[in-house]
Amino acid sequence: MSELSEKYEKLAYENFGETSEKRENSLKEFRDWISVNKKIIACPTDESFLLRFLRARKFNIKEAGELFENYLFYNTAYPQWFQNISTSDAAVAELIDNGFIVPLPKRDKAGRTIIFYRTERLDPERFSSADMTKAQELVCRRLLKNDEVQIGGAIFLWDDINLLQDHITMWTLVDFKKFFDYTSKGAPIQLVAIYRMNLPGFARSFYEVVGKVMGPMLKDKMKIITDNAHLHTLIEPNLLPTEYGGELDLKQIEEDFKAEIRGENHKKYDVDPLKINDDLFDREALMSIRHNIRKLEVD
Repeated sequence: MSELSEKYEKLAYENFGETSEKRENSLKEFRDWISVNKKIIACPTDESFLLRFLRARKFNIKEAGELFENYLFYNTAYPQWFQNISTSDAAVAELIDNGFIVPLPKRDKAGRTIIFYRTERLDPERFSSADMTKAQELVCRRLLKNDEVQIGGAIFLWDDINLLQDHITMWTLVDFKKFFDYTSKGAPIQLVAIYRMNLPGFARSFYEVVGKVMGPMLKDKMKIITDNAHLHTLIEPNLLPTEYGGELDLKQIEEDFKAEIRGENHKKYDVDPLKINDDLFDREALMSIRHNIRKLEVD
């Protein structure tokens, strides 16, 4: 682990009660728990990887362990989304080149990282929901190697101008439910908020429907942004591109990020090693997917 700045050392203590002693003791306890867990045959146990789960659950070992098991399960159950995550993936590389997703370079006063999406940069006739998910996963996995991102958390900011119905029909309701379950139960990132701006009217109606399978945690984090003035009440303007009333050069940010990705030369971000005892996992979640979709259809 890299040495924390004074700001993030303070944040880690305020957010999780994290101290160097607590960190070391918790890592040992977590590794001991993994070593005797019959559900897990092989998985990474390096400090950076484990800390993202401990921090995401405020060093509660039981809750971090549940998150960890869920993460390994989802990575195995949905390989189309979570395996073969690499900068050499042609579709992922093109989405990044197109500017579909990019982390903004400055963090807010609370230490949060802003991940910025532009829906219109994703052609729904050429890309799949799996391509979209893998691009997001690559960006998040890269960021989570940084202790400051683990501690500060992230905001997902979407510009949905020119969003089409085809963008929505890329996903089935079942896949929406699976992905929402992963995000709320298995993703080792502190997701602070999801802001969506320039959302067309038909999409707002659709999100009211999807909200029924989204779960309360994600619904509470979702906000529809009406305009730049509204956005500025949530994110400091100096952190935003000039197109959104801010100070940053978005084109330069995108070029810098593309150069970083190209410089990684086919780097993989897979969970490796990864092998679980699949029969020991509770598959009730899969049954609840069918139940929720049936309920949605009845409603």
